[in-house]
Amino acid sequence: MFKFFDKFGNILFRTLQSLATLIVLLGGTAMGFFVAIFLCMGIEELTGSKLLTDIALWILLPICSIAPTYLIYYKGRLPRKKRTSNNDRLYPRSYNAYSVEKYGEFPHFGKVLGTPKVKDIVKNDSFHQYVFKDGKKASHIFASSTDKWVRILGGYLPIDLICGYSKNNNKLYTIDGVTIKLPMAARLPFVYRELEKFFKERGAYHEDMPDGAEKEYRNSLYLGGNFTHSLSELNWAHLRYLWEKNILNNSSNYADKIATPNYVPVLDDGSINKEIFERVLSKKEINRTYELLKRGQVAISEYLDFKSYKNEFSVCNGIELLRALGHPKNLEGIDFLFDCLCDVDEASFLMAVDLLKTYPRADRENKIEENAKLAFETGDVLKLAGVLYLSKQLDYDCKYIKQIREEQAENASVEEATKKADDAVKKFELDEQALFGSGEVQEFNPTGVAYQEQE
Repeated sequence: MFKFFDKFGNILFRTLQSLATLIVLLGGTAMGFFVAIFLCMGIEELTGSKLLTDIALWILLPICSIAPTYLIYYKGRLPRKKRTSNNDRLYPRSYNAYSVEKYGEFPHFGKVLGTPKVKDIVKNDSFHQYVFKDGKKASHIFASSTDKWVRILGGYLPIDLICGYSKNNNKLYTIDGVTIKLPMAARLPFVYRELEKFFKERGAYHEDMPDGAEKEYRNSLYLGGNFTHSLSELNWAHLRYLWEKNILNNSSNYADKIATPNYVPVLDDGSINKEIFERVLSKKEINRTYELLKRGQVAISEYLDFKSYKNEFSVCNGIELLRALGHPKNLEGIDFLFDCLCDVDEASFLMAVDLLKTYPRADRENKIEENAKLAFETGDVLKLAGVLYLSKQLDYDCKYIKQIREEQAENASVEEATKKADDAVKKFELDEQALFGSGEVQEFNPTGVAYQEQE
């Protein structure tokens, strides 16, 4: 059905679009014609000169007829993005920044990452109907079990690398400055409603390509002028975080200024601004919030409910505030930081690990034992992997896990669960080594921007 709609619906849509454009142009020309006649009648009435009226008619008629057409058709168009030459771009030549890519099974990222590599990734993953927060299942959106890929109308896309969606233009926007044209089927109401709902639930999205997208993507890939690794080797969540951070903090350099100077941590009614749970705050906004915390005008406990944060990026706000508070005021947030260890692939994971390294040793080790026991007993392999990773970073041998291994070594299920956790840690260490190989990145203190609308 969708293929049929794409083939013939595209022709119908463009025909209607051309017809509408023609009607607008004819209307503008007719309007200009009558304006010219009206002006000439006024000139004749004022001067009484037939010759002057004829001259004015010959001058005004073409001007007034053409002017509306020019204003409507040309000036009414959105300005085109300036393309960057291949000589100036630090990308491979396959990149065509600010270009429009056609839709397919692996739109755009099949070219960037390599179609065979993407095929292997999606083949080894499983996809299920995306479940919205209200419990309804999407009919045309399928999310991967790893929550890193999404299938929309047959096309596979990495979720973290898609930064925007336009219902009117029927396009997706990527963080590297490329526009992906969706198939005509996405214009159907029951499809675009799902797409809008999907992006709103995962984070407020750009409805047009943000200025500086390509430049800030390049800045996120190249640290200190040195290329780090290929896109396939990077932690995409962290890369997206860096990109959002750069877009926000440097938005004053671009035409579409994203950062707003009017953010206030506490509202007039005395309640905290819920934006801190919905999007990652800029460095200035974090500092404003910290100043209120330091003066005691608001308690840090207001920001330590992990479930209040709408996505993995906004969680970083809480980590940044705890980092700014320092010891001993940030001891209250240790449980919050352990909640951030629930998935090694999330942007907030390494930030939480780095901050926990600064906490008192006794407090850290007690919480490691407590969380390892809880994660093991509840079968939360991801959380257990995060706790074990922290243990290894601290050169601490978790007593609970050690005891379980010694007492129940013959229990296959326990051994298998522990092995899964260890394997998850080892796998993450490889990714972590590739992404955070340089000291500059390891010392990075992110304050980025990822948005989530309030429900």
